[in-house]
Parts: sequence; C-alpha cells; structure tokens
Amino acid sequence: MTDIAELNTGSGYNNPLEDLRECGSVDRWVDSDKPEHSRIREHLAKLAQRAIATSELFDQFARVDRIPRLSNGDRENDVEHSFLLATIATDLAQELRPDLDVNRIRQFSLVHDMLEIKTGDVATFSTSPEEQAEKERREKEALDELLAELPPLEAEALREYEKQDTPEARWTRCVDKMLATLVDITGQGVRVVEEDFGVTSLEKLCDEHGRLATKYHNMFGNEFPELDQLYALFSYLFEERYAQESQNDCKDNSPERPHQLKEVERKYLVDPENIPIDLESCQRAELKQGYLAISADGSETRIRSFGDGKRFELTVKSSGAVIRDEQNIKITKEMFNTLWPLTSGARVKKTRYYIPLVDEHGREYTAELDIY
Repeated sequence: MTDIAELNTGSGYNNPLEDLRECGSVDRWVDSDKPEHSRIREHLAKLAQRAIATSELFDQFARVDRIPRLSNGDRENDVEHSFLLATIATDLAQELRPDLDVNRIRQFSLVHDMLEIKTGDVATFSTSPEEQAEKERREKEALDELLAELPPLEAEALREYEKQDTPEARWTRCVDKMLATLVDITGQGVRVVEEDFGVTSLEKLCDEHGRLATKYHNMFGNEFPELDQLYALFSYLFEERYAQESQNDCKDNSPERPHQLKEVERKYLVDPENIPIDLESCQRAELKQGYLAISADGSETRIRSFGDGKRFELTVKSSGAVIRDEQNIKITKEMFNTLWPLTSGARVKKTRYYIPLVDEHGREYTAELDIY
C-alpha cells in the first residue's frame, strides 16, 4: 500500500478536513484522489468506523455496574474494575511471579469482563452453583457475537483469556476474584455485604469468606499459593473493618424525635471537606426516603428507613418555608416494604450525620448534615 505520507506531498500542508468539506461526503472524498491514494483513504475511513464502533462498545462497558461500592457510594463499573485489575494484577506479578508476561496480564485484565456488555454483571459473593453455571452458559453464547465486534488485538486477547490455558490468563482470573474484597476495604463494603448479600453479623461474613476462599482454591489448585495468602489478608482486613463498624453501631443511629413537633428548619449547602469536625465521631444514619405525596404548597407525606433494619417512620409535614408542623409515626418493616413501591420516582438515599453544637450561651442543639 502507498505510504500514508504521500497523501500530503507538495509544497505545503493540505488540510484534509477542507478536502472532506469540499467533497461533501466520505465516499466522494475517498474517490476524489488518484487510485493509490483512494485505497489509503478507504482504509482510513474503515478504521474511523471501527474506532467509532469500539467507542460505542466501551460506552456500553462503562454502563455495566458491579455490586461493589466506591467510597462515595457509587457502584463500581466494569471499566473502573478492569483498570484496577490491570494495575493490581501486573504489580503483583512483577513482585511475586516475575516469570509471567505482565504485558499479557495487562491485556487480559482490560478485556476480561467485556462479555458483561452482553450478559451484565453477576455477583459471585453468594452465587449458587446453579447461578454460576447459568452465568457461564450465557457468556459462552455471547462470546462469538462480541468477538466479531472487538478490534483484532482485543478479540484475540479475550479469546485467549477465555480458554484459560496460559498461566497469565489464570493469574489474571485469580487476582480478579479478590478485587471485590479489596474494594470493600476501600469503599462502602460494609453497606454492600449487609444490603446486597444479607450479612448481619461478623460470624456470617467470616463464613462467607471461608466459603469463597475454598471455592477459589478449588478453582486454581496450588498454582498460585501466594494469592491464597493475599486473599486471606484482604478478607481478614475487611473483617476487622466490619467488626469496628459494628462496635460503632451505637453511633450509627439517629436521635429519637417526638411523635409531634413544630419543626424549625433552615437548610444550607456546605462542602463536607471544610467542616471542622470529624464526622466519623458523630452519630449517623443511612436514610432511605420515599415520598408518597408532595403538594404544591410544600406539604408532604413520606416514609423513611434508618439503615438499621429496625426503625421505620411515616412522616406528615405541613406547608411552610421555615416553620412546619410535623407528625412522625413509627411503622413496621412490613408496612414500609408495602408502601415503598408507591414512592417510585420520588426517592433519595443519604447519610445523615448528627453534629452536636453549643452556642455562645451554652445552649446545646444538633445540626443535621445530609450527604447524598
């Protein structure tokens, strides 16, 4: 093929964008030059279309949410997870297994979950054998379709990764299995295991970690004993964090409020980074709130859970900008779950911190800080 540099021969720079605009279409632009140059332009046009298709594919990839939550509460997505795996898996290989090809590990890491563009993510923390088999069946069906859509290098890497017949592919997969626990440590892992997997005690968490450790060891045998040890470390460190947060349960609730009260409320937008107090030392509650009715005058009826699985309220507020009548009614969890579907499209989740303050006259009061 004629060298690409020949497209810009002559005394000066010929702006190809001006040529495209003058031609009025890509097809006319391709055919407007001498044959050898047209072949190059045709090839470039095909590459441009492939790049666009790849960008669309990665747009879908970035919208596949996983179960783990980052420190800000957002679900980790597949692109974030794949980049983290590419970084961690290659770093560990350099330190622990210098005989492995880290460039291949990086390639495998970046494509290893791309099948989830077609199948979605399936959590493995409490997956049954039947659910795991169904996941693998769906991925096998989707593989050929996805391989046809990927650029050649990525398709080849995914094909080789799925075969799992090289130590680099198996290393990548083994490190992948421990990353959810790593993100649990650095993100909102306690919330994840409690809300998404029904973990209610340290004992249950330890049981699940033990089950997963055995499952992963059975998958990889004795090929990577150092990763067995590393997974144990991550699990133990997260268990320590879970235990610490459990000890703080007495702080993780909101003060009881009267059945009826006159609410005087002023709201301010603040930057939590600039608050001169350690929020973790304050009482807090993970609020899940849904509105059953909101009137034009500002009156509202809402339901709310406080994150401990025990306290649920129905609140009726009158209209008013600063001072409003408020009635709080304790309801059961069953009633909350019955009413919750009625709030679809009118829900918020937030962490509320209760900050004790004392004014210049020695009067004590509480400021509520909501972080959405």
